[in-house]
Amino acid sequence: YCTRSRGDHMMRIATLLICLVMASCTVGPNFHPPRSITTPVYTKETTTQNFLYHQDLKREWWKTFHSNQINRLVHQGITANPDLSAAMFNLKVAEESLRAARGSLLFPSLDLNLSGERKRFAISSVGGSGAAIFNLLNASINADYTFDLFGKNRRQIEVSRATRDYAY
Repeated sequence: YCTRSRGDHMMRIATLLICLVMASCTVGPNFHPPRSITTPVYTKETTTQNFLYHQDLKREWWKTFHSNQINRLVHQGITANPDLSAAMFNLKVAEESLRAARGSLLFPSLDLNLSGERKRFAISSVGGSGAAIFNLLNASINADYTFDLFGKNRRQIEVSRATRDYAY
């Protein structure tokens, strides 16, 4: 026994038809992949390019093209690149964090505290008369080292090292 009215069925069918019509619509032209380049050489020379595997690449490799325009653009890009400056800063932060982690986790810490005070003690507070003046000197040494029984400190140093390597 169905309790839905004929209008509910018509509404569902209309909604389904509208969804089908909308799904069949496409926007834009059909995609065609670009043609591949068929030229056999990229330079004026007819010889093929070869890599010299045992030769180091120059640090400023773009200067091998002997183009003032390329040299100027690369220099402009390096000097005005905020991402490069930020990367250098992040690398420095990661290196210093690694040094701090090594120092704080691998080596013991030593604290030496020295203090001196000049005191005046009222003898009348203990039944006498007058005051006593004396010097109070304190010295303390604190040595602290956390034994890395389960490798937690080593893992923290590995995390710092990985962070530094990621900054490269």
